[in-house]
Amino acid sequence: VQGVENRSIEEPTSQTVIRGPKEGFTEVLSTNLTQIRRRLRTTQLRIEHRTVGRFTRTQIAIAYIEGIANPAVLSELRKRLDAIDIDSVLESGYLEELIQDHTFTPFPTILNTERPDAIAGHLLEGHCAVLVDGTPFALVLPVTFFKFFLSSEDYYQRFDIITFIRAIRFLSF
Repeated sequence: VQGVENRSIEEPTSQTVIRGPKEGFTEVLSTNLTQIRRRLRTTQLRIEHRTVGRFTRTQIAIAYIEGIANPAVLSELRKRLDAIDIDSVLESGYLEELIQDHTFTPFPTILNTERPDAIAGHLLEGHCAVLVDGTPFALVLPVTFFKFFLSSEDYYQRFDIITFIRAIRFLSF
C-alpha cells in the first residue's frame, strides 16, 4: 500500500517573521517531532506518546527537556491528559479546552504556535509542549500573561532592541 499524501513543510501563515526560519509544522506528528529534534540535539529532550479519543485514536506527544521542565507541571499534565475521556480529538484546540485550568478566563494559560523554532525556545525556557497528529498547531504550557507579549521574531534580534520593543508592547497594551 502506498503512503498517504502529506502537505510539505511551508512557512506558517499565522505567525510570519522577517528574520528567522521559514519552516512551520505540518499535520504529520512524526514530521513535527523531527523538526523539533533538529533544533534541539540534546539527549535530555524527551517525547512521551499518548493516544486520545475513543473513535479517532489520535496520537499526541508531550515534549519537554528533562532537567529544565518542572516535574510537578509534567506530572499534572500527564494526569490531565490521561483523564480525558472523549470520542474524538480532531485538533489541538480540543485538548486545550480540556486541560486548561479555567475555561472562562480572559487570560489563557496555554499558548499555541505553528513554529518549531518557537517550541524549541519555549522548551529551553522550561515549558512543556503538546503536539497532536492531524494539526499544525502545538500547545505550550504553562504560560503567564506576559508570554503573550512575545513574538517569534524576538529570538532573532539583539537583546537591547527586543527589550525596548517589549516595553513598547506592554505600555501600548
